[in-house]
Amino acid sequence: MRPKLLFTIGTSGAIQYTAGIMEAETIVAINRDDKVSVILVEQNSRMALKVSRRAYALSTGRIALEGDSAALQNDERVKQLYLGAEV
Repeated sequence: MRPKLLFTIGTSGAIQYTAGIMEAETIVAINRDDKVSVILVEQNSRMALKVSRRAYALSTGRIALEGDSAALQNDERVKQLYLGAEV
C-alpha cells in the first residue's frame, strides 16, 4: 500500500541546516515523483514557500494569509507576520 499523504512538522528547525535542506529536497521529490500530497508545518517560511505550491500562514491559530507560494514569497505581509506585526 502506497501512502497518499505525507505530514511533516518542522524539518528545518529540528535538524541541522544542511540536513534540513536535504530533507526539503526529499519532500519535494516524494511529492513530484511519487505523487504524494504533502502537508508541511514549518517555522522557516522562506524554505516552506520555496518548496511548496500553496501556503497558509497562521497567526494565533487562525489563517492570516493564504495563496500561491511564489506570490507569497514577495508579499510584504509575510515578513510582517513572520516578525510579529499585525496583518
